Amino acid sequence: MAAPRIRRLFDRFAHVYDTPALQRAVYRPAHDAVVAELRAAAPMWVLDAGCGTGILADRLGDDVGPARVVGCDLSMGMLRRAAERCPRGAWLQGDALRLPLRDGVVDAVVTTQAFHFLTDRRGALAEFRRVLRTGGLLVIAMVNPRTFITSRVMSGAGTHILGAGVWPTRDELRDDIAASGFEVREQRGVGPLGHTVVTVATAQRVETVRTRLRHMEG
Repeated sequence: MAAPRIRRLFDRFAHVYDTPALQRAVYRPAHDAVVAELRAAAPMWVLDAGCGTGILADRLGDDVGPARVVGCDLSMGMLRRAAERCPRGAWLQGDALRLPLRDGVVDAVVTTQAFHFLTDRRGALAEFRRVLRTGGLLVIAMVNPRTFITSRVMSGAGTHILGAGVWPTRDELRDDIAASGFEVREQRGVGPLGHTVVTVATAQRVETVRTRLRHMEG
């Protein structure tokens, strides 16, 4: 399975993940865009899926009003650094396909430069939708190749080198999100040459009687 290989990769990568040049080039533009979206939405509880060393989660706690952030990552190496950065943070080890959270408990789910490592995109989107409250916000920031051919070349290289990695085009990502019960509000490029596309979506999940009873009982 891909998950153990990805976990080992990022356990080893954790000590260089915070390198300023890497953060400026790859992560900072995506983080800026996510922060802007959440400021406008003013969520109370945010899940950072694939939180890495906690840079974005720590920033959200400071920059997005009273937001409380839960960081979740597959890699314990990343989570240990996140806990060192923000000892009072809430850090969970878990797979995005089986999030260790109850239904409808967060107002927003964000994931930056991590979604391409999920082997089952629609399975992960279903989990995001499950943990979001009705009408909650989903913000995905990732590299979306402009063409189908580039997408397949990048995905093939990622799978060969890393054991996993799928970089869908912007249209493919939009279709996946819409098919998973979200309304896609916006897609736009950010960062150098617009290579990172930020997709903003709203969950349209209708709560069932069973779901409402679980919330009341909990």
